[in-house]
Amino acid sequence: MRRLRPSAPYPGCAELLRTKAGVCDPDQPVKLDVTGAADVNAQIDRVQAALDKVPLLDGGLLWESARKVMVVQLVGPVDGSSPAVEQAKSLARAADNGLTLEFRSVKYSRAELEQLCDRLFPTQKQWAAGLTEVAGLWDPEKNRVVFLVRNDKGDTQAWADRIKALNDDRVVFEPYTPAPDQPADGIVKPQSRLHDNPPWLGGAWLARSELTTATTTNALCTSGFNWKLWSGGEIFGSTADHCNLGGGDTIYWYNDKRPFGVWDSGETGNAPVPHSEAADMQLLRGFPSNSDFGPAVFVGDQATTTTRFVRGVAAPAVGKTVALSGAKSGLVASTIRSTKFWDEDIDAYVILMWTTNCVTGDSGAPWLTTMGPNDAYPGDVIAWGQHRGKVSSGTYAGGCVWAPVTYISSKLQASLLLP
Repeated sequence: MRRLRPSAPYPGCAELLRTKAGVCDPDQPVKLDVTGAADVNAQIDRVQAALDKVPLLDGGLLWESARKVMVVQLVGPVDGSSPAVEQAKSLARAADNGLTLEFRSVKYSRAELEQLCDRLFPTQKQWAAGLTEVAGLWDPEKNRVVFLVRNDKGDTQAWADRIKALNDDRVVFEPYTPAPDQPADGIVKPQSRLHDNPPWLGGAWLARSELTTATTTNALCTSGFNWKLWSGGEIFGSTADHCNLGGGDTIYWYNDKRPFGVWDSGETGNAPVPHSEAADMQLLRGFPSNSDFGPAVFVGDQATTTTRFVRGVAAPAVGKTVALSGAKSGLVASTIRSTKFWDEDIDAYVILMWTTNCVTGDSGAPWLTTMGPNDAYPGDVIAWGQHRGKVSSGTYAGGCVWAPVTYISSKLQASLLLP
């Protein structure tokens, strides 16, 4: 097995340069493992696989990056008095491969709370009829399902009464005062690299005007991963669906004054371009040609020229480290806080991060990791999701949120474009 330094030159550079000139500099590489957590993510997978054998005891994993400790939450006493819990601890230790583990007792299992989320959040219009639909999440640290109720809609007490009537200790009512810039319809504030050229890649700077010169501070949105429809095989670019607000039935997108792609509702007589409000994602048809999109993304700061091939998809899990690659924020790595944050604006779960380092202009951007120096394709990208925005108010204010690639794929009936 080859052994490469984490900061070694990108082995795929030569192949990328044959595809598109100028997109790779082997002498000034971005780290192969851009989050620095490829090994940790793999270890989390191993421990989680071990705990999957005891789902009634698995209270969820937490990765405390500052201490380099994995917290294993288990249902029951962790003081040695429960044989079943001790067996679960042994399973976790056998899988940790050198990680420092800390065991914490919780009341409820991860599976139980996730199932409760699925029973309550999507059905609010039935069991809380007449009340404003609200956001919420499974909070692994609190080991509870949290309902986030804004206090300016006139039904805060009604919500408190409705949740109290559930008579369920697993559910927490948490009112909050919305920030001045919070959207009227939801707690998530939607958000939107500089000089690209065909074939267009993910993570590029986007604007809706052919007159706008790209800078590191003026992106309206960011291009996401590129996609291939299941039916017909047509290839598209992408960005966040909310980026189209107020734009009409035909919306053209540009990268530093150059045509990048177009979205069309189909009402104009043109062929419609797929989009999904539930995944907050729109596809972009190339003009003049959809062969203008390539299977790679930008990875680096706001003006980066570094690109990497996209090789596969990962499933989100609490504690894993993932990076945003946005036109406004650049490369920002953080850990997953919750995999079940209910976004009431799109009626869907999004992934909640600990970081608050995402800004307007990042919308649609890839969330990704890269393979470590000893993986099959060192430095290449694993796709996790595409950026939606950040929580605007309350306890979780500032937390960046994104939609998983697997969910987007199911809604758009498309697969990631791979080499």
